[in-house]
Amino acid sequence: MSKPSAYIVRCPGCGAANRIPADRIGLAAKCGKCRMEIPTDEKSAQPEESFKLRCVRCGAKNRIPHSKLKAGAKSLSEHESKNLLRHYGIPVTGEAVATSSKEAAKIADMMGYPVALKVDSPDIIHKTEAGAIKLSLRNSQEVLKAYDEVITNSMKYTPNARIKGVLVQEMIEDAREVIIGISIDPQFGPTIMFGLGGVFVEVLKDVSFKVPPLSRPDAEDMIKEVKGHEMLKTFRGKPEADINAIIDVLLKVSKMALDLGDIISEIDINPLMVMNKGKGVKTADALVLLK
Repeated sequence: MSKPSAYIVRCPGCGAANRIPADRIGLAAKCGKCRMEIPTDEKSAQPEESFKLRCVRCGAKNRIPHSKLKAGAKSLSEHESKNLLRHYGIPVTGEAVATSSKEAAKIADMMGYPVALKVDSPDIIHKTEAGAIKLSLRNSQEVLKAYDEVITNSMKYTPNARIKGVLVQEMIEDAREVIIGISIDPQFGPTIMFGLGGVFVEVLKDVSFKVPPLSRPDAEDMIKEVKGHEMLKTFRGKPEADINAIIDVLLKVSKMALDLGDIISEIDINPLMVMNKGKGVKTADALVLLK
């Protein structure tokens, strides 16, 4: 099997995909978008071909190998799920997967603090219950300790889990949280869900649903139909949230539902972190379940 001619490296700062020729692997490099130094070792790089495989059904380019969707897998890891979201232009947090505590600390130092650490495994869906997530880490010593705890807790929670590593992720602070998802309704097929985060969904069940395709007015209505939508406006001294960015994500999720409705059984973007008006959104966590 021939070696790849080029690799793709994700910037841990801005999440941009950088193409690195094979003969430059291991050498110093900077992100073409934000100019942050990026890791170019083979652990951090993925063969370019895996970002170019086309779906045998619809011909769409996928940023995860299509073989993952055919090999009997029931879910994607968080990192793989976010790669799928990136393919549809949905913003995600800056992040990188580490396979050792030292590598995690190095990534965190490059990314800047605070950071979050999470297990990256398609077999551990409920990371909080597993003790496999550590938030608001503010220095390398905290990262080194947290890495070992995440791995240990994950192995105890699911001994046979496929652990791809630990995700080192930027922390988004001072943002409002919303939830966007796709489920498959037995009668209507793919269905889009929207709600505010926290108690609004967990306790009050304050959510709205629509069947794709969504128009922009449809997406606007989904937000307005949620009783707590006033929280997204200027509220108690907080500026208005970036509602237009939420609408853009709803429209992109609508396209995902139509494209992938016969492959996926559920997609959860939870939470989608919403910054102030004009500042955009970022997916902090995502889950893709497959049929």
